Amino acid sequence: QGNYTSSLPPLSPSTQCLPKMSPLRDGATVTVDQVKASFALLEAKLGEVQAQAQLDKADLQNDVTQLQAQVDAQQKVETQLRAELDTTKNETAELRKRLDTQTKRVSFHVQLSSTFRGSGQLKPFRIITNEGDAFSAAQGQFVAPVNGTYFFVASAGSGSSGALDYLQLMIDDVVVSVAYFEQYDVYEVMGTVHGVVYLSTGQRVWLNSVYSTSYYSNSVTYMSGFLLHGDY
Repeated sequence: QGNYTSSLPPLSPSTQCLPKMSPLRDGATVTVDQVKASFALLEAKLGEVQAQAQLDKADLQNDVTQLQAQVDAQQKVETQLRAELDTTKNETAELRKRLDTQTKRVSFHVQLSSTFRGSGQLKPFRIITNEGDAFSAAQGQFVAPVNGTYFFVASAGSGSSGALDYLQLMIDDVVVSVAYFEQYDVYEVMGTVHGVVYLSTGQRVWLNSVYSTSYYSNSVTYMSGFLLHGDY
């Protein structure tokens, strides 16, 4: 506790309004509890701090909200850019695939390796040209590497008098073209099969002999083919 004495200034307006004999003109003694006064001051200061803290908190929350909105917008832009990039990659891959298909070079020219007698698939062949490695000499067949339109031709001759040949150009098990030829004397007779066909990847093209009495001379039996244009 503490004792404090105070009085009104004699010339102040408040003093002038008091009667001359008023005890209020004299000094007044006031007793103040120092602890309570300190607490009151601290409470007042705490209130000011809390009020300022609330204002600062509101400002921070507003800043956080704005920053979060900016982050969300940036993430949205990033997602859109990633989607556009993925689309561009897919389109580029598709264009590369189309270009590879359109510019793919496929051709072959082969000769029968040895005389073939009887029926069945003509083989084996000797490779002369095999661009794209689509023709198997051992299997005697062409396997389409891509979808597209192809041209094939084969010529065959009999080297035996009296031989009757029936030659078929086959796609898998479907006949595309046929040729009949029979040799009566020492002069070789030739037959030709050919076709322009659409093939899907993996389809096979080969030559088939129908008659068991057929005779094909390797010196005059050839097969050729090439890709006209690829599909995509």
